[in-house]
Amino acid sequence: MALIAWLALAGCGDDDASLDAGPALGDDAGATLDAGTPPMDSGPPPMDAGPPPEDSGPPPVDAGPPPMDAGPPPGAFGDPCTLGAECASGVCLTGAGCTRLCDLDVPHACRAEGTLCLPTGSGDAVCGGPSIETGPDTGDDANLGLGDCVMRSLVPLGADADLFQVRAAFDGRLQVVARPESGVDLALDFYDGAGSLVARSTMGGAGELEGLRFDRWTAESIVYVLVRDDGSSIANPYRVCVEEVTEE
Repeated sequence: MALIAWLALAGCGDDDASLDAGPALGDDAGATLDAGTPPMDSGPPPMDAGPPPEDSGPPPVDAGPPPMDAGPPPGAFGDPCTLGAECASGVCLTGAGCTRLCDLDVPHACRAEGTLCLPTGSGDAVCGGPSIETGPDTGDDANLGLGDCVMRSLVPLGADADLFQVRAAFDGRLQVVARPESGVDLALDFYDGAGSLVARSTMGGAGELEGLRFDRWTAESIVYVLVRDDGSSIANPYRVCVEEVTEE
């Protein structure tokens, strides 16, 4: 009851007893605060773009242009050619075809090709010239100089042949002779440094000497001598020698 009496007192007393409610709002303030311009319409929500694309890995490496045609394979020995680039060896012998370099210091250096090792004007030597068959015996071929003599045999008779290269640092006259040690009948074929057949010695019979004399031999001369069986032999061996000619 005391609370109610106090309230009544507060409502009925003088001006000093009333509560100050603060200044009144002006008439032009409005009943509410202005919240500003309403938001603009942002349109419909974005469409669902779907799941992200799968990772396809790194981009392909550029393989470059297709390989060029390598052309025909290079020529083997004896194949026709006009340029060294057309030959597997890189050496083309004009008028003869693909060939290869050889070493004049090696006896029968072109045995595998079945031909001769011939000097060129440039200081090299190449396989070329006639076909030379020396049979299955590979150890009898030799290089001979002035004063050299070697003993050889033709085995088997009728199938074997021996090739001798003759070079001598000598100006004058010399001869190449083959002397049978028994009844072998020899034939000698002589080829010059260009591979041309220049002489053949077959005059002697079984057991008789065969050979050829060179009256104008020079230090630059080179001769190949092919010793073979003349077809009527009955025995071996023989001796081949390079000799200076001193008598007139």
